Amino acid sequence: MSSHVQAIIVPKEYYTEKQAHYWVKKNGFKPIKRVHSSPSFWRFRIKEPNEQVYNYRLVKFGSYIKAVVGFEK
Repeated sequence: MSSHVQAIIVPKEYYTEKQAHYWVKKNGFKPIKRVHSSPSFWRFRIKEPNEQVYNYRLVKFGSYIKAVVGFEK
């Protein structure tokens, strides 16, 4: 069963946009689009979603950062 990180979600409460970009790059992720900003989070899309092939779950990466991870159906 294969899996992949589809997106990284970083809370604005703890990270500025610059800090969030740094964390994403430092941890080896390469966003495919510009950062999406919601009222509470910075969202970095790493891979386009494909709901026909993958089920997606939210997984904690450390204390505050979360990832949307796709698992093969």
